[in-house]
Amino acid sequence: MSKKNISGRKAEITLLQQALSSANSEFIAVYGRRRVGKTYLVREFFDNALCFEITGIHRASLNDQLANFVQTSDGPWRYMPVKESPFGGAQIDLLIDRRDATINICEIKFYQGEFTLDAAYTNELRRKMNVFRQVTGTRKNIFLTMITTYGVTDNAYRKDLVSNVLTLDALF
Repeated sequence: MSKKNISGRKAEITLLQQALSSANSEFIAVYGRRRVGKTYLVREFFDNALCFEITGIHRASLNDQLANFVQTSDGPWRYMPVKESPFGGAQIDLLIDRRDATINICEIKFYQGEFTLDAAYTNELRRKMNVFRQVTGTRKNIFLTMITTYGVTDNAYRKDLVSNVLTLDALF
């Protein structure tokens, strides 16, 4: 985090530091008059430590703000091929279709320890993602998110395919 370029925001920096060093997941809403440096403050303070950020819509209702933030499908996505289909079937545990032209495909694994991706499972995940892209015709960016009990082993397969890892601790 880079605090060297931030001046006159001691209280805000203290609050952001507490959230960053917290053992719990934190959600921070920064709001105020326009053109006072809210976005600059967050970007400078977190300096590449952010997972994501979203900018709100000026004078929009709460419902419109939430709709701008994220849209989530209600359940798994599934494709059952017909006889003429060139694709095999595929099932996705959770699909998060965001308004910023991004889709998170979430693979959920309940395992007694860290989950380890191997070549065969990595190929199966790629196949599922390809089936989704081909069947839906989406042109959005697609990222794979693993949601696991204790994380995913840090190996070449994870580095090559997985964009985000969430453990149950982050969710509860």
